[in-house]
Amino acid sequence: MALPNEEARVRAIAEVVQVMIEGVREGRVINLNAVKNEAARRHGLKRTPKLVELISAVPDEHRDALLPQLRAKPAGACLHSLTSQLNLSAFHGIGVARRGCARGGSPS
Repeated sequence: MALPNEEARVRAIAEVVQVMIEGVREGRVINLNAVKNEAARRHGLKRTPKLVELISAVPDEHRDALLPQLRAKPAGACLHSLTSQLNLSAFHGIGVARRGCARGGSPS
């Protein structure tokens, strides 16, 4: 019998957080995307748990160790655009302080 979608999602999130806790205890590097994909598949989810769902499920005693692994990363296009601008500015002496991402965001 399949679990209701919400219960399956909660179990998948708990599974991912547990694998991350075990990885920190054992000093292993965890491939977060692989763990999320496997948990979603195992629990019959159509999409993997979001980072914000994982962050909210991390127990207080493990927050310091796990949160750096769960921080959202900048969009690839924005990061590439900013890196290119910085490389050009270093080479040509051009300031990049006012330039934003290629997609209109700001490179924070």
